[in-house]
Amino acid sequence: VNSLLLPLARSLATNWSNGNRREAGVALAHVTGSGQEAQSLVSAMSRVLKKTEPVRLLEAHMASLRQSYDEWMDNEPEEMESDCPTDAEMAAFEKAEENHKDQFESL
Repeated sequence: VNSLLLPLARSLATNWSNGNRREAGVALAHVTGSGQEAQSLVSAMSRVLKKTEPVRLLEAHMASLRQSYDEWMDNEPEEMESDCPTDAEMAAFEKAEENHKDQFESL
């Protein structure tokens, strides 16, 4: 968190009027699933960015959501090729479906 997310958050916070919305979207994606430290860092960054230019922050949120949705669509489990799958193939497919569902719920 401190080696990757912190420098990105600092550069965005200090140069937000010219900052890259996609970079902010990547940082905002760490609000969920990256741990408490990352969540608090991104929340603090969001407060600073909201005070500076709230419209750009909303655009960054949209970029984050768009990227998360694209990743979710790309990770859709493949259909099983055989008509009579084995138990192991069924278990793997069910696990992939469950992971896909969990990823959707975390959007």
